[in-house]
Amino acid sequence: MSHLGRLALVPLLAALGATAAFAADGPQVPVLAKKEVTLKGRTDADVQVRELWYSRFDGKAKEWAAFQKHGLSFPPQTPIVWAPSEGHWRTYVRVIEVSGGAMPEPGQQKETTLFTEFIIDRSAPTVQVQFPSPGAKLRGGQKYTVKWNVLDANLAQMPIALQWSRAGDGKFEPVADKLPNNGSYEWTLPKDMTVSGLLRITAIDLAGNVGAGDATQVLVDSIAPNGRVTGPTISASNDVQLALNVKDTGPANLARVQVWVSQDDGQTWSEGPVAEAPFTSTAWKAPSDGRFRFAVVAVDNAGNPSPTPKGKSDDQGTLLIDTQKPVILLSQANGVVEAEGMKPRNQILPGTRVAVQFDVKDVQLAANPVTVWLSTEPGKWEVVGKDLPADAAFRFEVPNKVSRVARIKVSAVDLAGNVGEAVAGEAFVIAPTDIQAGPQGLE
Repeated sequence: MSHLGRLALVPLLAALGATAAFAADGPQVPVLAKKEVTLKGRTDADVQVRELWYSRFDGKAKEWAAFQKHGLSFPPQTPIVWAPSEGHWRTYVRVIEVSGGAMPEPGQQKETTLFTEFIIDRSAPTVQVQFPSPGAKLRGGQKYTVKWNVLDANLAQMPIALQWSRAGDGKFEPVADKLPNNGSYEWTLPKDMTVSGLLRITAIDLAGNVGAGDATQVLVDSIAPNGRVTGPTISASNDVQLALNVKDTGPANLARVQVWVSQDDGQTWSEGPVAEAPFTSTAWKAPSDGRFRFAVVAVDNAGNPSPTPKGKSDDQGTLLIDTQKPVILLSQANGVVEAEGMKPRNQILPGTRVAVQFDVKDVQLAANPVTVWLSTEPGKWEVVGKDLPADAAFRFEVPNKVSRVARIKVSAVDLAGNVGEAVAGEAFVIAPTDIQAGPQGLE
């Protein structure tokens, strides 16, 4: 009795535990990464030999090639082991019995249920991480869109997984897994800071091959920089070089530093000059005299910004722009009166004690800003009093220098360094000591 009617193959999918994929023409086929496959056929006593025939699917032409016969035949006691190259295959095991009966060659019959179809795929998916790029500097706690590109003909249904290694040392924590291959994932970055983080994206195909792509040396910075304008506090010029103290304790380093300016003590703010590296100073031109408040807005290379100013705070600097000299008014045309009785005199004996009365006006006078000068000959001045208060008359004894052109000058300095002065409009006489007081003497 012939056993050809009992010919059947054990399905390869069940035999090898492979994952199924849809073939070009619709049915599911197993996808294998094995170097060799073992095909099963009849091994009973009626079998003389078994022939292996195979055909490859041409993906471009979308058609099967003609069946080819394997160079070896397999007796019943010998496993049918084949090492196919990568590709989409159909196999057919043709049994020849000891009685001479045989199955038809695959090109002579159309019973495709006797074919075993499978895909050999030993290549791991190719994974390219498009964002973040290697060396990227990112903000901790910020949400980013991770992007990738995966190439593989036999990807699994949910093939993507993301892993994060803070130290880049191979120790990973999961970010997400079993993601569709849609090319992107919204990821909220951990706040733990690092300069050597590694984001790995893996993809698995139906054969179990795993490919990976890495974004290496990813820097994470979670701390915003801070800074302030430290000086000057007063200036006699509208052109000022502002001194800055900007700190960034995170690893990203400073990217941009800008000074913001308020002219109304912090009620409103406007953008000011942008400093250049190393961010220690920047030039600024004041629009007018007045008191200004400054805030520093800094951004690091990871994008962490210090807050823009709202109102005034202790971390802000202040600056008084004062380009005006102190204004000095002398109470007498010649600048002097008798110290006792405050009587104006035009002629004064040497050794006489006199007083210089003045009024000084300025928005920010220095401490003890006044200096009093005496000239006994044209073009030459000598200091008779310095570091004097601005709110009291200055008294001194007239020196023993006879002069008919003696003149008083008062100068004052403010905190900005502006010096104002007033020269008496009239001279007075320092008379010789032999002149007697009286109607014909001194006036």
